[in-house]
Amino acid sequence: MNADLAQPPLRKKQKLYTVRFEIPWPWKIIFAALAAAILLLFQTPALQRRFLDTLSPVLDPVLLRIRLHRFERITGIRGFSELPDNGFLVATGYRVYYLRPSSEIPTEYRIVYDYKTYKEHFEGKPPSISTASFPSENHFLLGTWRGRILQYRNGRWSSTSLTQEKGRRVVGLALDGESIICAGYDGVFSIPFDGIVHRASEPRSAEGLARAPDGTFWCWNYRTLYRREGTGPDARWVPVWTLPSQAVAIESLAFSKNEIFVGTKKSGILRLDSRYRILGKELPGIWINAIAVESKTGTIAAGAWNRDGLFVKRGTRWKQYRPVLGLPLKDIFTLFIDDSGRLWIGPYGGSLMVIALEDLP
Repeated sequence: MNADLAQPPLRKKQKLYTVRFEIPWPWKIIFAALAAAILLLFQTPALQRRFLDTLSPVLDPVLLRIRLHRFERITGIRGFSELPDNGFLVATGYRVYYLRPSSEIPTEYRIVYDYKTYKEHFEGKPPSISTASFPSENHFLLGTWRGRILQYRNGRWSSTSLTQEKGRRVVGLALDGESIICAGYDGVFSIPFDGIVHRASEPRSAEGLARAPDGTFWCWNYRTLYRREGTGPDARWVPVWTLPSQAVAIESLAFSKNEIFVGTKKSGILRLDSRYRILGKELPGIWINAIAVESKTGTIAAGAWNRDGLFVKRGTRWKQYRPVLGLPLKDIFTLFIDDSGRLWIGPYGGSLMVIALEDLP
């Protein structure tokens, strides 16, 4: 076969074609207007804020989910406290955890009480914890759903029943010197060092207990706020304020330097002055179950009992974080802001979470 015939025939030189894309003049005007709007947006703070507020329902849950630190094994929070060594004690339904101190987010913890501890020191079925108070790492108080107080102090355990009959839920515990103050559905009690239970004549039932920055103790039932006058077993609980008729019930209490914040059921937050006059109403229609106040910056965090999620106020504006995209912000039971400016969130049925206030989107 001839070698010249085996070579492929030469192709003619291909002609190159250029495609021209012409934008119609109406679209040129639209694009120019959009460019001008973007430039104006970044030069006008009010428009910037409005633009970011429009995007926040989409971006905020994503950023919050990334920045939140979750303790997956610590669930069902009933009590939380910061210790002098910068560690933390956390109570759940049947356990108490100690979180070791850390300059950043604490990640190491150990169990200091569980059902095995109860069986070693007491008889019967371990009761479910309803509330807790932690004066120190070596002294903590656990209130139960059946009107009992478990006390751990310097390596020893003790148990006290508030009533001779089957008791009801304990909702708050605090230590005043050597006396334990206890609030619950059976009333308000004082237990001095001698172990004798003293029951206050009023209120007959309590929904919560709190301590103000000045050291005074407060409790409340559904509609009335009480302040403790005096010390020891002879102290009296004086009614100082009654919820307005249009509100449903008192659910939580918090304090700042000059104001009292009352969280209510489906009526938001009522702000009171030192004379118990209403200064304002915020978050109307929301069931506020927990409130935390940061004294340095005045930041306020409020947790809702349903799917309304978490509310944070910095300055004059509230911002809402809903339980969407898997965020476990439903039925918030406990809120706490520590000395390092970190917000601890304890849902009733979810896991413990923490985030620095400056990291909130």
